[in-house]
Amino acid sequence: MGTSAERVESAWTWVSTVPMAPESSARRLA
Repeated sequence: MGTSAERVESAWTWVSTVPMAPESSARRLA
């Protein structure tokens, strides 16, 4: 469960740092 939360936080941070294409970034992370 901890890993999931950490991954979600990392993803959110990445999206915030790269406001270029949140949809593409999220899809790539997934």
